[in-house]
Amino acid sequence: MIRKFYEAINQVAPWNIILALLVLATGHSMALDASAKEGSLVGNRPYSEAISGSLHPVKVITRRDIELSGVKRITDLLGRSAFNNFGLERPFVLGSGRALILVNGRRVSDAGVDTDTIPIAAVERIEIFSDSTSALHGGEAIGGTINIVLKKNYEGLDVQLNAGRPRGEGADSEHLGVLWGTGIGEGNLTVGVDIFRRDEVRDADRDYSRARYEAGGSFADTEGVSPLGNTVFLVKDDGGRISGPLGDCDESVYTGELTDPPGGFFGTVCGFAYADVAWNSLRRQNDSVFMDFSYPVGDAADIYILRDA
Repeated sequence: MIRKFYEAINQVAPWNIILALLVLATGHSMALDASAKEGSLVGNRPYSEAISGSLHPVKVITRRDIELSGVKRITDLLGRSAFNNFGLERPFVLGSGRALILVNGRRVSDAGVDTDTIPIAAVERIEIFSDSTSALHGGEAIGGTINIVLKKNYEGLDVQLNAGRPRGEGADSEHLGVLWGTGIGEGNLTVGVDIFRRDEVRDADRDYSRARYEAGGSFADTEGVSPLGNTVFLVKDDGGRISGPLGDCDESVYTGELTDPPGGFFGTVCGFAYADVAWNSLRRQNDSVFMDFSYPVGDAADIYILRDA
């Protein structure tokens, strides 16, 4: 993985990356906040205070919370299990367009934000709001709003190298994150490179998800088994229900015949152990380059540029 990172860096010199991103960012996302003043910019203070005193976050995930979680993807951090770790039920339908994603209180793109392109090392905190924000942002925020607040005026170099090796098969992961920031006059430029790999997990690799059955046993005692493997179900004119294998229930392919079919049928079913071939989670691979640039152009105005690739 280290070799891949150096290959990516060597393809384009660091300053060439910065200059190219500055050019690309011009037409991608630029916001001029004429009314923002020092100390009251969205990102310096919670979004609820800067936009409306009547709106308050359901939860603020701080930088310390993020570090203690050990999570390396914002998408994973905002998943159901991560929310529960922070004492929350998942309040949004993420990925469906019903939760609005903001960066430093601003809409970065009308097409939405791919949170996996933002290095988690660049995040200062995440503010989570309820569906009351739809009054400000319309239908896009009907499921609520998530405001990702980036580190402000970051200077220095932060390199993170992590690897995960679960005891069970699958889900091996590697992560390399590099965050670099520098002051430019009164402004600041932050550039991040993030490389992430995680192997898939198959249902058969875990005790809690693999198929469980006994040929000739009861279907009611199975896990991860479908009753529709080479089985016919018939409802007679008198309302009786019968079932049975449609041909040979080959145990090299199916579970063998199982009694107690579901749905009130009488007979047997030829089960199919789908959990033996299903994936519990897919393989993930993300490579991204990220830039955040801000510069004051007057006493009451900032220029702000965000770019990911």
